[in-house]
Amino acid sequence: MVGTVLGAFSGWLALLACEDSSSKVKFNPYGILAWMIVASLIMTFISTERGFGARIALSSSYSYGPIYFVVTQANVIYTAFGLAQAFGPEVRNEIALNRMFANLVGIAVAILLAVVPPGNYGGDPGHTRKINSFHWQSVQTVVDFLVSCDPTSGEAEVANHIQTLNS
Repeated sequence: MVGTVLGAFSGWLALLACEDSSSKVKFNPYGILAWMIVASLIMTFISTERGFGARIALSSSYSYGPIYFVVTQANVIYTAFGLAQAFGPEVRNEIALNRMFANLVGIAVAILLAVVPPGNYGGDPGHTRKINSFHWQSVQTVVDFLVSCDPTSGEAEVANHIQTLNS
């Protein structure tokens, strides 16, 4: 959640610092691009492991914070670019708050869905075995039927029969 808040703040600061009323899009696109590159590089550098671990992935110490920083910053800036022509550069405040709040609500819903319903986890091998055996039996049934069917049967007849196998 910290990455989302910081990303929205960084996007808002970029829009504030790079405002240009003489430009058609009301913002200096080169300044915005430079801001996004530098801010994203700094966040990625801070959150990357040192040594060989840097080649593998971001540090697990920061979780998804750096990713949400970059995504939220880009989301705020791209939305502002699209709406600034119609509403002016003052729309940046509402956009930054809206995008930050929307991302935080999405994260909260994901956290909620991770714990509800309790005890029904996707990583449980028992659930995976049941799903796997169901699909295996379904494929076996269809293949057995296709091997044993009359070669002169019409395609529609075969398709109708396959659809009714597990019914």
